[in-house]
Amino acid sequence: MQLFDLVSIKQSWGSWGFGPALVFPTASETALGVGKREAGPSVALMYTGVKNLTAGAIIQNPISYAGSPDRPDVNNMIITPTFTFNLKEGWFVGLSDYHFSFNWKNGGAATIPLGAQMGKVVTLGRQPVSMSIQAGGVAHHAANTPDPGWIPGFEISPIFNFHVGPGQKIKARRQKSGVPSSAALFNLWVGIW
Repeated sequence: MQLFDLVSIKQSWGSWGFGPALVFPTASETALGVGKREAGPSVALMYTGVKNLTAGAIIQNPISYAGSPDRPDVNNMIITPTFTFNLKEGWFVGLSDYHFSFNWKNGGAATIPLGAQMGKVVTLGRQPVSMSIQAGGVAHHAANTPDPGWIPGFEISPIFNFHVGPGQKIKARRQKSGVPSSAALFNLWVGIW
C-alpha cells in the first residue's frame, strides 16, 4: 500500500506541493511486494496556464527503513507524469497514469511505460468520480527485467476538493460547470502487467 499526501500551494500558473510518501508491506504473496516499510519525500508541479490543459508530474522517493531482513533494501524514485486535455461535458484525453521508476539500488535502472488515456468525470449521487481507460507499453526497462508487453488499465478516482480559508470551516467546492476543480485523493487502479 502506497500513500502520499501533499500540501498544495496555488500560483498564477498552476500549483506546486510537497509532503511525505509512505509505503507499507501489504502484499499477500512474496512475489507481489518488496516486504519493506518505506518513507521519503514527494513533490508535485502542475501547470494549468493554458485553458483545458494540465501538465506536470508527481515525484516520490520512498526509501526502506524496516521490514523483512531477508529482502533487499529499496530506494526508488517514482515519477507520475500528467498531461491531460479537458474536452466538453467532462471528457478528457491524455497520457496514461503509469509511473516511471528509477531504482537507485541498481544504478538508477529505469522503467518507463508510456500510454494513452481517455475518460470522463461523472457524478454518482452527489459524488464526482473520474473514470478512465488506458493502454500502453514499456518504452524502456532495465536489461535484467522482463518486458511486460501491452499494459491495459481502468481507473476510478473519487474527487474531493476542500478549501480552508481564514475563519472558515472545511467545505467542498465545485465550479459553476458542475465539474470539480481539483484532483483525486484516492485512486483505484486495476491493470495487467
